[in-house]
Amino acid sequence: LAWAICEHLVEVTRAPTLFATHFHELTALAHQHVNNDVDPQTKSTNGVANYHVSAHIDPSSRKLTMLYK
Repeated sequence: LAWAICEHLVEVTRAPTLFATHFHELTALAHQHVNNDVDPQTKSTNGVANYHVSAHIDPSSRKLTMLYK
């Protein structure tokens, strides 16, 4: 289901989307239907790019801080 939703967002909707998941299999979407239209900044093909983010939770305040580059 997650794969089909991602494909629909990329191929039909074409809207900028942040899709966060723990399904590592979805990283293959960035390599599917590879073409020559690669964005040199994101190394993305067909509008799909994989990013990994970490998070820090402050133990006293329990505030979540997203850590990404």
